[in-house]
Amino acid sequence: MGLRGIGARPIGRKPSSRREAWRKPGLTRADRVIKFIEGLKLSAGIFAGKRFKLRPWQRRIIDAIYAVDADGHRMVRQALVCVPRKNGKSQLAAALALAHLVRGRAARAGLLRGE
Repeated sequence: MGLRGIGARPIGRKPSSRREAWRKPGLTRADRVIKFIEGLKLSAGIFAGKRFKLRPWQRRIIDAIYAVDADGHRMVRQALVCVPRKNGKSQLAAALALAHLVRGRAARAGLLRGE
């Protein structure tokens, strides 16, 4: 291991040349959110380090929340998800919050197009 602590130099990291799947053109808003969430890695628990995998019912909820009308406007402004304990509600809520946090900053910076 290299020197870390007081006087340590920053670790030089090259920017990733791969394009994030959620930024690909032609995706719907729901598809963008799903791709973003499935690109996340879990940080705790028995699945730590593995990619977030949405269950089919979670995908259906995201599709319903981000559905658009003929004019391209979202039809749903608020959603209430009622699911029994230990089924992934908290993880889904955290992933959606992170998606909105990151994607909101990217949109304000002009990094997202097609929305």
